[in-house]
Amino acid sequence: WQHNNPNEHGNSWQRLYCERHFTEYLEVLENVESEKYECQELINLVKEHVYTLTIRSLLPS
Repeated sequence: WQHNNPNEHGNSWQRLYCERHFTEYLEVLENVESEKYECQELINLVKEHVYTLTIRSLLPS
């Protein structure tokens, strides 16, 4: 990532990483049944640290 400003993520590097990682994951996620378990696992891992997502685009289903 080019712009890493924790001030935009509640002054938390952990929140910055989780929000960016989850955003990137969602932007390239394919809408297939096999991805549901992996997606739910990632949600469970980052849910305490994600407050805002800025999603630029999603893949069509």
